This record gives sequence, structure tokens and C-alpha cells, in this order.
Amino acid sequence: MGCCPSPFAAIARMWQLEKNSIYIDIHFIKFYGRYIDDSGSLARCRESAIALTSRIAELDQTGRIKWEVDFPEDPDSFVPFLDTEIKIDQRGVVHSRLYRKPQKKNITLNWRSHHPQQMREEVAKNFYNTARTVSTK
Repeated sequence: MGCCPSPFAAIARMWQLEKNSIYIDIHFIKFYGRYIDDSGSLARCRESAIALTSRIAELDQTGRIKWEVDFPEDPDSFVPFLDTEIKIDQRGVVHSRLYRKPQKKNITLNWRSHHPQQMREEVAKNFYNTARTVSTK
């Protein structure tokens, strides 16, 4: 998404595909959410998750939308969504923790940069606050 209208175009295009595929049958899913190009849903099994993404992908005439289905292999596995990892245990309790993508280089802002000290301090505080906010433990 290299230019300014790209996020809006992505949101509009995905909404068009979603409203004609998954929102016509409300019993098909319990939850579906999307933030620009990341989506998450609740599915009982891997096959249901794949069926959900297939319904949306079938309407994409260009074939440019690619889906990856991350479904937990066992009940103790977490699944990434945005900057969190989420797990729902057998009792239905949601557990979450901070997630950093493997390709993240950890070079957000060098402490010795020429940015004002207050900005450098706020970056560190925000990392801590984000981890504290999204983690259930």
C-alpha cells in the first residue's frame, strides 16, 4: 500500500467482498473483524476457517487477495492477530499477549538519535503500555 488512497481503497474493496459473502449468512460465523488488511474470526475448526476465507476469495475476480489461515494446532496454542496473540481456553476464557512479527527488526527509534529526549522516553513508555494493555497475564 504505497500511496495515500491505498488504505481506503483496501477497506472499501474488502467491505464489498465481505458484505456479499459472509454477512448474508449470520449463522456461518460467531465473530469476524478486520483492520485494513488483517482479519480475525472465531471458527470451530480449520475447515470452517478455510470455508470462511474461501467464500470471500471466490468473489475476488482479480485473484489478488491472498489468505493465510492460522488455526491453533492444539488448545494451548496462541494465534496472532495485529499486535496480539490470542487463545481461547476450554472454558471460553480469552487469553492474550503481545506479539511481534518475526521480521520485526527492533529498531523503532535509536536511543542515541537526535530526537528530543521526551519523544524517546514516550516511545519506550508506549511499548510498555501496549504490552501491559494487550496481555491478560
